[in-house]
Amino acid sequence: MKSVLVESSLEIPYNVICKVINKTVQIKGVKGKLVKSFKNLDIIILHEKLNKNRIIVRKYFINKKSSSIVRTVSSHIYNMILGVSKGFRYTMRLVYSHFPININYLKSKRILEITNYYGSKKLDCFFIPSHIELEISDYQKKELKFISKDIEMLGKLTALIKQKCSITKKDSRVFIDGIYTSNKSVN
Repeated sequence: MKSVLVESSLEIPYNVICKVINKTVQIKGVKGKLVKSFKNLDIIILHEKLNKNRIIVRKYFINKKSSSIVRTVSSHIYNMILGVSKGFRYTMRLVYSHFPININYLKSKRILEITNYYGSKKLDCFFIPSHIELEISDYQKKELKFISKDIEMLGKLTALIKQKCSITKKDSRVFIDGIYTSNKSVN
């Protein structure tokens, strides 16, 4: 059964400025600015300023399966609003049983180096984008804290580090060495 209209709306906080131009959403806030384009999707994005400051996402004449795109776009815009107003924090922990994992962060080059992972001599380097901050805990060098306004880039970076530093072709119950995401939170 086709629906005539599927709609979702988001309230915009008073400290956030929003612009919608040709399915491109620009959000400005305390932490900075985020821009995302939804041009490849067949949806309508409106910015209503009269009664309430809100964004409306609409799609006409769709079936139940393709109506989920409206909620997905609304979630992306909500995460952008949350990112520019508060920010996101991901915490990763270094776990090892025998060989201690060594990490080194070169702030000038924005490169995270990981050595001695499971006793290997190779050097794994990760480039940290400019809008992501990295904190290594001083009292415990087993914790990495990534802070950013963009949740997508933050998730991609932590997933890349986790995939690169995981043991394959061995029993995961015995060989637990790796770098794992332990906490995801809003600042």
